[in-house]
Amino acid sequence: MNKELIEKINKKFSCSQKYQLFPDYITDINFPCFKGLESNSTVKFNFPLTVLVGENGCGKSSVLQALQNTPEGNSFTQRWFSTTIDPIPEEPRAAYWYSYYSKDANQIVQVVKQRIKKDKNPDYWEPGRPVVKYGMDKFEETKTPKPGASKTRWNGTKRNVLYMDFRAEITAFDKYFYFGDVPNSHTLKSKQDYLRYWSPYLKAAVDGTIGTNYTYRNKQKIFSIEELTDKEVKIVSDILDKTYEHIKIISHSFYKKRGESVYFTLDSGLSDFSGKYTEAFAGSGESAVAKLVHKVYQVQNGSLVLLDEPEVSLHPGAQKRLLDFLLSNILEKGIQVVISSHSPSIVEELPPNAIVVLNKSANGKFVPKNNVPAEIAFSYIGHRTGKKKILVEDRAAKLLIEKVLDFIDPKAKQSITVEFHNGGSEDLYKEAVVLSRNNENKIFFILDGDKNRNINIPEEILDNEVDKYIDEITHITLQKLNFSADSRKTFQLLEEKKKYLAYLKNFMYFFPTDDPEQIMWEATTIQIDPNLNNEDFKERFRQLAYVEYGEDTSNDIYQAQKKLCNKLDRTNKYLIHMIELVKKILEI
Repeated sequence: MNKELIEKINKKFSCSQKYQLFPDYITDINFPCFKGLESNSTVKFNFPLTVLVGENGCGKSSVLQALQNTPEGNSFTQRWFSTTIDPIPEEPRAAYWYSYYSKDANQIVQVVKQRIKKDKNPDYWEPGRPVVKYGMDKFEETKTPKPGASKTRWNGTKRNVLYMDFRAEITAFDKYFYFGDVPNSHTLKSKQDYLRYWSPYLKAAVDGTIGTNYTYRNKQKIFSIEELTDKEVKIVSDILDKTYEHIKIISHSFYKKRGESVYFTLDSGLSDFSGKYTEAFAGSGESAVAKLVHKVYQVQNGSLVLLDEPEVSLHPGAQKRLLDFLLSNILEKGIQVVISSHSPSIVEELPPNAIVVLNKSANGKFVPKNNVPAEIAFSYIGHRTGKKKILVEDRAAKLLIEKVLDFIDPKAKQSITVEFHNGGSEDLYKEAVVLSRNNENKIFFILDGDKNRNINIPEEILDNEVDKYIDEITHITLQKLNFSADSRKTFQLLEEKKKYLAYLKNFMYFFPTDDPEQIMWEATTIQIDPNLNNEDFKERFRQLAYVEYGEDTSNDIYQAQKKLCNKLDRTNKYLIHMIELVKKILEI
């Protein structure tokens, strides 16, 4: 489901009217001086759902909190303030700025928020004139305000913001049971006694006997009672793979401090007990999902939704279904969603333009890396999603592919390995028989371009054409390929051959030249003797090795290849092709 939703969102987000479909869309947020983030770093929002990934303390929550305070009138004062033990330096001044599409101005505008001293308040934050040294565009002041602007600056976004920190989403029961004081009255001697005493009042609120006007000793005890709609209940049921009939969320202070209780009613036909319980008996993930679904389902079109680690207490299947719910709301309501997460289940199916990694730099600060493939993203925090492997024909191909991986990302080699087989393409075609049989999906082939027959394998192949396609692609006899299905059972053998062709179609790629040596030779920036001009590029390297080292052994040739590979021009058309090809493999 994720893939289909992502394709639909991409189509909607790439159209010319995208900023009408996603109003007040924030395109980027920039940090000239902000907490532990590298100076002048930028987080880009190239997809309506963005996931921030990084180790603990890297600034994911800080980015979310800055986004929370982007709307006009919001201040960061409540989120970041100076104390004796955690002082905020006065210089350089803490600040961040963001770009968004202003409907009033009909263009992308830039808004800065800075920490300043005002009325003896050292932690006051306010918008101001654009600051050119931060990388902002100069604002042309006018005597009368322009649409979407004051006389001196662009106005901030006016969108609604929903912020949920799931590490802090503690229910009323847990808030009291784990953090409340033990009662010391004559009748109530334990926390259990206290909870039992107040539970009838909560039950009355659930049943509707008392409502939001209920007070106790002149203090309001119930603040809201919200029942999820049938649609919301169905969504929660789908995410958690349970069948609920009703869900209510009650905000109250029966358990001393104000908090929320979630009351679940299971389908009576499926439950072997009463099937009615609060968060005291529910899993913490149940309550969190119920609140998230209710709040996200109720947000206005075009809202900004910020979720800090929504995967807390959810198993991988529920996390994926939760992601589907968010993607559906993006598609239907034009909301923008930004998530911080440590969960591979949330990230692994997203496109690179939806993933930002906050990576530690040499000075200990964190730098946002935008557009990171999922396979690479979790290498930055030490998680392995299962390495992919690229198989090639020889050492030259391995050397070039590894250089391409360096161009893509320094961490890419932690997500994918490159190996060569001395048996060349024939051995690789044979190995593909076994891989297709075992439904392998992490091993890819890149063969020399002279093996590319440019044969388009159709989605549906006629039974009597299967052998012909295999022969035309591999130029290897069926006997040598060694299909293992029982030849007496024709349908088994035919199915195995079809799986093989499907595997070749999806996992077999080719260099854009006859061999990788041509790319090395033509892409290097090193000056080479023009007299070395043999039509065979492998022969050119043999000659170069002899000129450079006085020998033309395989090791000398390899050293010559390494030398040229260390100085490659990444704008070379063949190298660009290879970079895009390997990126595609990383993203699959």
